[in-house]
Amino acid sequence: MAHIPQDDVRQLFEENKQHNWSGLHQVLQQHKGKAEGIEDSIVDSLLITTKQLEQSKQPYPGSADQMQRVLENELSKITM
Repeated sequence: MAHIPQDDVRQLFEENKQHNWSGLHQVLQQHKGKAEGIEDSIVDSLLITTKQLEQSKQPYPGSADQMQRVLENELSKITM
């Protein structure tokens, strides 16, 4: 299973004031290419994943822990 550090997920969850997949996608784009923080390879995978979740009408999680489970589950599908 793909793993995203819990601190990174919590940061993304808190930065996404829109509390939807589109908002998370925008937050991820702001993190891409930064020297500090989330690795670009994870950001790239999450950008793909958030688009898929938005298109599939997956409900946005109500907590960082729930979001971590959803994202890791989706990432495990594309990294198999």
